[in-house]
Amino acid sequence: MPNPEIVNIFLEEAFDVVSQWERECLKLEKSNRAPDFNGLFRCIHNLKGVSRSVGLVEFGEFVCNMEEVVVLLKTGRLQLMPKVIEFLLDCQNLLVSWLQNLQKSMDYPVETKSLLLKMEAIKEYVFCMEDRNDKSDGKVCTLFVEDVSLNWQLMIGMSDFDVNMKFLKGSGGIFLCIFNGNPKRIYYIGETNNFYERFVKYFSDHISGISINYKLGVDEDFVNLIKNEFNGKTVTEVVNGGKIHLPSNISKFGQSFERSFFSEEQYRERKHLIEKSLFAFATIEGPNDNLLRKEITGGLISKLRKAYQDISKTELKLQERSKCDLPIGDVDICPTYDYRINHKGKICELLPKEFINITEYLTKF
Repeated sequence: MPNPEIVNIFLEEAFDVVSQWERECLKLEKSNRAPDFNGLFRCIHNLKGVSRSVGLVEFGEFVCNMEEVVVLLKTGRLQLMPKVIEFLLDCQNLLVSWLQNLQKSMDYPVETKSLLLKMEAIKEYVFCMEDRNDKSDGKVCTLFVEDVSLNWQLMIGMSDFDVNMKFLKGSGGIFLCIFNGNPKRIYYIGETNNFYERFVKYFSDHISGISINYKLGVDEDFVNLIKNEFNGKTVTEVVNGGKIHLPSNISKFGQSFERSFFSEEQYRERKHLIEKSLFAFATIEGPNDNLLRKEITGGLISKLRKAYQDISKTELKLQERSKCDLPIGDVDICPTYDYRINHKGKICELLPKEFINITEYLTKF
C-alpha cells in the first residue's frame, strides 16, 4: 500500500505535469510548424518514473503505455493528426480524474480499459503499416478514419470566372476540370489554398502549351480517348498520335517549338478544351490545411484512376518501364490515413457519378 503522505507530495507535482501535457497538446493542435514532441515526452516520462517510485503501480503502467505512443510520434513512426491529438487529450482527462480520485482514496477504481485498447490499436496500426506489404487480410484501423466534408459550391465555365471573382479570391480547397462531353468526365483534380491564384497559373500554363492538353471531339468520351491514345503506348507514340499534347517531352522526343508553343492549330485546340470544360470548386469544412488538402486530393486521384480503369477495362498506363498512370492530377502526397469523404453542396448532382461515388479512401494493411 503506497504511503499517503508521499502520494500527496506526488499529486501536487502530478497535477502541474498533467496541465503541462494539455498545453503541449493544444500547442501541437494549433501549430503550423513541424511538430515537437519533446514536451510531451518529458511530461509522460516524468509521471511514469515518479508514480512507480511512490508505489502507484497501475497508474505507472498506464502512463508507460502512453509513453510508448509518444515515442512512436517522436520517432516519426506515427504521424500527428486530429484524432491522435483527440486521443492524447482523452488520456489527459483520464489522468486528471485519476489524480482527483487518488486524493480521496488509494483504492478508488478508474476505468482505463477503453483507452488502453486504443493504445494497443495505435501500436498495432503502426506495426502493420510498416509491414503492410506482407499483409493480405485487408484490415482497416477505424481509429484513424477521418471524416472530411467537401462542400461543392460552384461549377462554372470559362466565361464565368470574372463574375465569381470574390469567391475565387477568398476561397481554397479542391477543384475539378471536367470535359463537358458525352458523358462528362473529369480530366484533372487539383488543390490550392487560393482558387484565383491557382487558376491564373493554370490558364497561363495551359494556353502557353506548358501543361498537358487533350484533343477531344464535342461528344467524345475522355476515358475512350485515354484508352485508345494512351494505354499501352510509348511516350513517342502518344506524342505522334496528335490527340494528347505532352509538352514536358519536347526535348526528349523531338517535338518542335512550333508545334509545342507557336502553332495556331495547337493554340485553338488548347482553347477548345477550356471552352468545352466546366470547373467545379469545393471548400473543405474546417481548417484549410495544406497537408489535408494534398492527402485528400491524392486519394481522390487514385480512386478516380481506378474507376476509369474499371470503366475502360484496361490499366490506363503507358508501355514504358515507369508504367506512368493516367495523368489526371499530381499526387504530391499519398494518403497516410483513412478518410471518409462526404460530398455536399448545391452542385453535387451535377458532378460525374464515378467521382461523387468516391466516399472513402481506406489504407488497407
